[in-house]
Formats: sequence, structure tokens, C-alpha cells
Amino acid sequence: MSKIPRNSIRIAIAEGGTYSPDFTYIVETDKGQMLNLVVETKDTSSSDSLRAD
Repeated sequence: MSKIPRNSIRIAIAEGGTYSPDFTYIVETDKGQMLNLVVETKDTSSSDSLRAD
């Protein structure tokens, strides 16, 4: 796992605009393939402030 520097990766979103993900994981599968997973986190103390989708 590694923290992605702020605004170093910009990903387009369907509603327009972009966002920068928080973390990345690089995972090697049993077959030797590399998977790059992007992780977005939210800092909130209540699940009511999160979107359902």
C-alpha cells in the first residue's frame, strides 16, 4: 500500500470533473499477474453522510 501524492493522479468522473484517489495497492496474483487497485477513503464519523452508491 502507498499513499498517492495529492493531485498526482486525476480520474474523470461521470458527473463531470475529476478526483484524486487516496491510496494504491499493487497485488501479485497466483499466476504472476500484477493488479493495480485504487482506493478512495472518506473521513467521516457517521455512515449517514456517505452516498448509497
